Amino acid sequence: MYILLERNARGNLEVDQRILNKVIEFVVMNNVRDLEKFEIETNLLHDDHLFVLVKLFANIHKKLEIDELKLNNSIVFAIENAIGLKPKNIAFVYIKN
Repeated sequence: MYILLERNARGNLEVDQRILNKVIEFVVMNNVRDLEKFEIETNLLHDDHLFVLVKLFANIHKKLEIDELKLNNSIVFAIENAIGLKPKNIAFVYIKN
C-alpha cells in the first residue's frame, strides 16, 4: 500500500484524514472485541501535531475489556510506520448503549 505524503509551501505535512482513520480502524478492529461500533476522529494541526480520538460504543449488557496501553502502543506503532509521525495525544471515549 502506498500513502501519498505531501508538504505544502510552508513545509507542513498534508495527509488525507481518511488514510489515518483507516490505519487506526484496522488496529482497533484487531485489538478490541465485543464492540457495537467505533468511530475515529483525527486532527492534524499545522505544526505536524496529530491528535486522535477513539470513540468506543459498547452494549451495556456485555463486559468490555480493553487493554488501553496495548491499544495505544499499537496505534502509535501503526501511525509511525505508515506516515512517520508520532501522535501527540490519543484519547479513548467509552459510550455504553
